Amino acid sequence: MGDYAPNGMNHHHFCATCGGNTHGFSPDFGSVYNSDGTPKEGHQAGDLPTTRIAAINLRMALDLDLSTIQVERVDGRNNW
Repeated sequence: MGDYAPNGMNHHHFCATCGGNTHGFSPDFGSVYNSDGTPKEGHQAGDLPTTRIAAINLRMALDLDLSTIQVERVDGRNNW
């Protein structure tokens, strides 16, 4: 298992044999900032989150029928 963490905040894990991305961890900015980018109550601009998000690449799971997974599509701009 390899680990790529270019800035120390995000960690991308990958298979050292094939190079496929398996999973990753990143700060949960949604816990500190509203969807419009303003800080949530109790926070100020520049605050970094203490909670983290885990992401798993299900395409790497053997024998998983991806059509059975419920997907919520977001465009990264309008519907966080």
